[in-house]
Amino acid sequence: MNDNILGIVHGVMPAIGAGAAYKRMRCGFEDSLLSITPKILGNFGEEVTAVLGNAQGGLELLPNQAYGNRWLEITHDGRNLKSLPQKGDPYEEIYKLRDRWYSLFREEWINPARLGNSSFSHTCDMLDDAKQFHNEIAETYHSQSYAHYGADASRNGWHVVRWNIEGKEKIDDLDYLQIVSDNRQGKLTVRDSRPSSSTRTNGSRFIVNMQPAADAGDQTVRSRSLPLIKKPNECTMEAVFIA
Repeated sequence: MNDNILGIVHGVMPAIGAGAAYKRMRCGFEDSLLSITPKILGNFGEEVTAVLGNAQGGLELLPNQAYGNRWLEITHDGRNLKSLPQKGDPYEEIYKLRDRWYSLFREEWINPARLGNSSFSHTCDMLDDAKQFHNEIAETYHSQSYAHYGADASRNGWHVVRWNIEGKEKIDDLDYLQIVSDNRQGKLTVRDSRPSSSTRTNGSRFIVNMQPAADAGDQTVRSRSLPLIKKPNECTMEAVFIA
């Protein structure tokens, strides 16, 4: 189709995914008294997951393999305890993880009505298709391509998506923490599920909060996405910043 198309304009497009997709599937869209949009798209993580978790197009909005490593962080008492992905594959390292409080899916949110073939397994199949699709189009850009994007500090987006664990009590192993409660908008209570020992009491509880967006952008895609797009040598990509 290249010869039949004069050029393409990309408008604030998450071509390599957006950290906001993870955040919103776990915590819902950001509420605002001035906007009805969150009420429609989902104020709570379970509302967003029930839709995007069953749509390959929605799953393609998640950060893909070109997005880079260590964009999902877990911090505690000023220290970084874990950063994922580490091997460049968020599908296997984050999205398909089970029984981890920081994984993408609360599985019971995928098919709340228990209808049809919707399930975690079916969603994983769509994630595989999304991954393949992104691999196939990774460097597919028209030779006359243009882009505009937002870089407004008052409309931050999530480059890094960060969970912060409150308190100063020592945390030995994040993977033993299990969710006790979830307000579906970014506040969790987690509990240490390991058996008690002579030095540790089973059941220690921690409050975990999703941190606000901190990267200048357009409220969904952060401005740093544009330089990360891989372009073939013959492609001229012009970018226009819109404040």
